[in-house]
Amino acid sequence: MSLRAQAAAPMNPPSENRKAIAMRRKIVIDEISIMNKVDACAHSCKYCLTGSNKLSRVGYDRFSAAIERFISWRDTHRPDLKMICSTLYSAEIDLETQSKFMKLRERLQRPARYLLMGGLRMRSEAEMRDWLTQRRDIGVDAVIVSFAGMDAVHDHWNGRKGDFAFLASALKIAGELGMNLSERLFLVRSTLPHLEALIDHLDTIPGKVVDRTVVPFLYRGRAVHLEDERITEDIRDSLPEHLKQLASWVLGTWRDWLSEREWIKAVRQQEEQPRTVRLPIQLDHSNIDRIETINIEDLIVEMEERTMAAYASIPSISELCERDADPTNRRIYTNRDDIERKWLDHHLAKFPSSLERQLTYLAVGG
Repeated sequence: MSLRAQAAAPMNPPSENRKAIAMRRKIVIDEISIMNKVDACAHSCKYCLTGSNKLSRVGYDRFSAAIERFISWRDTHRPDLKMICSTLYSAEIDLETQSKFMKLRERLQRPARYLLMGGLRMRSEAEMRDWLTQRRDIGVDAVIVSFAGMDAVHDHWNGRKGDFAFLASALKIAGELGMNLSERLFLVRSTLPHLEALIDHLDTIPGKVVDRTVVPFLYRGRAVHLEDERITEDIRDSLPEHLKQLASWVLGTWRDWLSEREWIKAVRQQEEQPRTVRLPIQLDHSNIDRIETINIEDLIVEMEERTMAAYASIPSISELCERDADPTNRRIYTNRDDIERKWLDHHLAKFPSSLERQLTYLAVGG
């Protein structure tokens, strides 16, 4: 069976005065993503990318067994197909489960030897040292910590008093244990005045910093409601050079941070190319019984058809740009997917649809 396909022409809403743009969304599905929202965070960040803390109510053992079914199918029918699994949300899982999950990711050839430190329940320094030591001893070699300003500013954004002090202490402990440190520093209007002091503070923490990234909020999850916090073109252009150098990660450098009005120009100048996407499968209590028994190939065919139909119902980025973009908006969006999500939000507000948006890369979380 081939997972390579092309989406049909988008279904455009009727309009007597609108010029139709005859474009196709061409997609190539090259990966399966299987998600299971197992554990909730101990607190709720106001910028959370995944949206709500709604859990799947599918335990890890059933999740693991389901993944094994997919692996067996892949090894027999599509050994070249990439697969990834995720539990999302918090790393607040017991040691045995953490070890099993790491081994499962290794079988998928997608090792996960790091911990996302957000969402953990608070522990004393001694408890945190024991917790991290145990995970280091089973192969975890890195921690990723996100800061939204310092002290009370960070605590406000992360929805928990004392969260900044807890994460800074955890980072220090991880460094003392020889773990690699990865730091994400959010750059928005309310955190910008504290960014230099935050960096100075982090520089006092011992350990090997393998990555330190400055990045605005993405247009995902709860952050879609934080438009007034976005930096503008003027703020971007006036950033000190050393901060611009930290604005480099998988989505590009600070030079790739464009305002909405700049994205309009960029999209108009670019030819729409085929897009490589994932086939997303979300496990929860409503479908786990079926997934445990259905023929995996039949499920893949079904999900591919639903995913293709979802993309077919979305106007092209060129059409969204011409009809739903704001040429006066100078707020910054770090990547093309983010601005396209925003434009699709505007489109769906005007033309409600039964689109299964969660099956596309334009999902905003929830």
